[in-house]
Amino acid sequence: MSFNKLYFLKMNSKFENYALISLSALWAALVCLFVYFDFARGDGQTAGYAKFALIVVCLLISATAARKNGDYLLIAAMFLTVVSDLFIVIIGNNPVGVSVFCAAHLAHFVRNTKRPKLSGVFIIYIAISAGIYFISRDILISLSVLYACCLLSNFVSSFFAVKRKYLTVFGMILFLLCDICVLLYNLPDFASYGGAAGISGVAYLMIWIFYAPSQLLLALSGSNEPRAAGNGMGG
Repeated sequence: MSFNKLYFLKMNSKFENYALISLSALWAALVCLFVYFDFARGDGQTAGYAKFALIVVCLLISATAARKNGDYLLIAAMFLTVVSDLFIVIIGNNPVGVSVFCAAHLAHFVRNTKRPKLSGVFIIYIAISAGIYFISRDILISLSVLYACCLLSNFVSSFFAVKRKYLTVFGMILFLLCDICVLLYNLPDFASYGGAAGISGVAYLMIWIFYAPSQLLLALSGSNEPRAAGNGMGG
C-alpha cells in the first residue's frame, strides 16, 4: 500500500473521529436542552423540537460511524426512526409513526440476525395485528401489538448480533425500558394513580431519558466492531 493511500486513510479516520465527537457533543447539548424545557420550563413544544433534533443527530452519527464498513441497514433503521419521530413528536400522527417504527425494527432485526429470511416472522405479526384490528376496530391498539412484537423480536435478536457488540445490546435494553415507560404512561389505571407525581408521571419523565441514549448507542454500534460474516443467529 502506497504512502499516499496510507496517509489518506489515516486522515479520513481522524476526520470521522472528530465528526463523531462533535456530533456526540451536539447530541448531549440537545439532551440538556430538552430536559431544561421539558422538566424545568414545562415547554413541551420546544422540548419536542429538541428531541426530534437529537434523533436527527443520531442519524448523522450512524451515517458517519457505519459508512466505513458499509452498515447500510443501520443507517436505514436510523432514517426510519427519524421519520417515525417526525410523525409522533412533531406532526402528532401516532398510527403512521408507529407503523414506520415497525419498519425500523425490521431493519434492526435483519441487521442483527444477518438472516433476511427470518424477517418472515414479521408477516405473522402483521397477521396477528390485522386480526386484532378486525376485533377491536382500533388501529392504534392493533399497531401497538404489532410494534410490541417487533420490539421484542429486535430485543432478542440484539443478543445474537456480531459477537460482543455491547452497544447494540445496551441500546436495545434502554429502548425496551423506554417502551415499558410508554406502556405505563398510557395505561388508564396508572394514569389516574397518584396524579402527575404518580407512576404515570414518572413514566412520562423517563421515556426520553431511556430513549435518547438508546438511539445514541445504536447509532454508534456501527463503529463498535467490524462486521463479520457468519455470526448471525444460529450461525
